Amino acid sequence: MFAAYGAGMGAVLLTVSLASAFGKEAVIVGLKNAGQYVNFIGGAGLLLAGAYTVYYQTRFIEQLLTGNATLLPILTGFMALVVTAMIARVLYLNEQRGMGSGGVVTSES
Repeated sequence: MFAAYGAGMGAVLLTVSLASAFGKEAVIVGLKNAGQYVNFIGGAGLLLAGAYTVYYQTRFIEQLLTGNATLLPILTGFMALVVTAMIARVLYLNEQRGMGSGGVVTSES
C-alpha cells in the first residue's frame, strides 16, 4: 500500500518537475488552469467517502441488530466525528480571525 502511494506521488512530482524544468509557458499555464478543478475533485472524493461510510455503518447496524458485531466501529466512528468537529471548529475560528490559510502567513497577507 505504501509503495503504491509512493509511486503515485512520485509520478505526480516527476511530471510537475519535468514540466516546469523543460516545459514551455503553455504547460505551466495549463497546470495552473487545472487547479480550478481541485475543489470539484476533492468534493467528489468527499462524497464517495461519505457514501462508503454510510454503507459501512448500515452494514454495521445490520450486524449489531443480529448480534454479530462488536462496539469498536461505534467508538471509532464517534472519535472520528469528535476529531472532525474539533478541526472544523479550529478552521472556522481561524477564518473568523482573518487567518484563512490555517494560520500560515503568506506574502499576500
